[in-house]
Amino acid sequence: NSLYTRASLSELARTIADYMSVLDTTKDEFVRQNFYLYQQVILALQEKTEAPDSFSGPDFDEEAFLERIRQEETSATTLFQFSTYKAQLSYFLGDFEEAARWACQAEAYEDYATHLPHLPECLFYETLAAAEIHARSQRSPLTEKRLVRAHRRFEKWTKWSPDNFRARQLLLEAERARATGKSEPAEEGYDKAIREAREGGDFRVVGLAGELAANYYEGCGKRTTAIYYLQTALEGYKQWEMPLKIRQTEKRLRELRCRENAVSATECDETAPAGRLDVIDYVAATSSMPGETYSLDGVDLTAILTTTQTIANRMDMDTVLAEIMGTLVKHAGASKGALVTGKQDTLHIQAYADSEAGSPSLPMELADSSLVPEGLIRYVFRTRENVRYSKDEESWLVHNPYIGKHRPQSALCVPVTVHGSLLGVLYLENKLTGGVFASDRLSVLLAMASQGMMLCALQSSSAPSSYADPRMEENSPATADLMEEPLTERELEVLALLAAGLSNKEIADRLIIAVGTVKVHVKNIFAKLKVNRRIKAIEQAKELRLLDR
Repeated sequence: NSLYTRASLSELARTIADYMSVLDTTKDEFVRQNFYLYQQVILALQEKTEAPDSFSGPDFDEEAFLERIRQEETSATTLFQFSTYKAQLSYFLGDFEEAARWACQAEAYEDYATHLPHLPECLFYETLAAAEIHARSQRSPLTEKRLVRAHRRFEKWTKWSPDNFRARQLLLEAERARATGKSEPAEEGYDKAIREAREGGDFRVVGLAGELAANYYEGCGKRTTAIYYLQTALEGYKQWEMPLKIRQTEKRLRELRCRENAVSATECDETAPAGRLDVIDYVAATSSMPGETYSLDGVDLTAILTTTQTIANRMDMDTVLAEIMGTLVKHAGASKGALVTGKQDTLHIQAYADSEAGSPSLPMELADSSLVPEGLIRYVFRTRENVRYSKDEESWLVHNPYIGKHRPQSALCVPVTVHGSLLGVLYLENKLTGGVFASDRLSVLLAMASQGMMLCALQSSSAPSSYADPRMEENSPATADLMEEPLTERELEVLALLAAGLSNKEIADRLIIAVGTVKVHVKNIFAKLKVNRRIKAIEQAKELRLLDR
């Protein structure tokens, strides 16, 4: 049930298949029937059922299933789940009235679903549908009442469990603002929801928030911005692995790009792959600031040619990177800049330029450097969000220690990606002038930075680097010893079982302790490893070689 609200469809399907083999032995018909239903829900979202709005298929009859369930003592719980799935499917198909009807039907069984994650899930899709109905029906008092009710419930749930509900609450607030004609709170809400969802790994909200933001901006006539948010939506839906929404989103992207770029009808043909980008499309795809415009002029092309010639004419990689960085800083109008690569836990400054100081010995670990704002760069690595700072504008970056100490007038920190793969982060700042980094130059800066990043990748793959010498690693103390506080023997046992995929209850049964005690151990493990999710804890533990003991 928990996986239903947070896992990809393939992960959910694999887990159900594994559990079904167990159920063949235990003969638990109540659970088995619910798993049959889960399998059909997955097939419906993959567009593999007899009709788009039905769960029926060759081996499953929806009406016969309901008839059988209504005769069971546990029917109320299953009927709530069934109504939730129907509300979700109807919403994805764009039938908002039907989604609201199924959610209302679920209310009759709500008392039997308070223990299920389906309860907030049902309310979530009901509220999204109500917001759309409210916007279309010129603010119906009935839907306004439901929006207020949902907002209060999610507000309460968020206080209890911000990791699970904060991103969804922010999205519902944005939709409520849009439905009631409040533009600024809606725009701010969409961005906050996407940021929160990315940080929490909630790709479902990334997809939904991206699509809803795109709807809003397209309605305002801002097609370029709508394209950006549709790309964000596609990112989320692909992680969700849901063909229904991927197909819808790719089709809309094609249509918007065709209208925006005024290409010929043949280029807009349905058969053209959604991922194909021409020069203008590439600029649109890499420009990540909502509402920005972009163009390629002589200055831009000169800058790109300069970096290309630098790569072609030099053999010394360090010199090449230095010249690329110098060209990039000059073209951007920055006084300082850096290219940073690596993984979230170990980042390195690969290229650095400062108009007022010489370059340090590179590459350099980001953690050992005060040359750039480490916290901001790690944030961009985590969220893949563009961050722009100007002294004359209100910004959350005023609280950043580096910004507070060095007081740059302008700063820009952006992820550098190629075909969706993160290569690294570009950081630029200007110490004297605010509002320096214009939106219409961003795509060119990213194109230049990506050349430098690709060189770094080639360099690291062709020869071992000085900071990753395996002999140094062998002679250095174990990274686990560098933790502020080591894990206890019991915490190591719990960590190993987490890595094996066991739930809290399964861990409690294995170690013969209370579930509450397991939760305390898990909380302590998260705190010591400085993570907030199981997956991150396991990744961090592997990096620290804690699971090899």
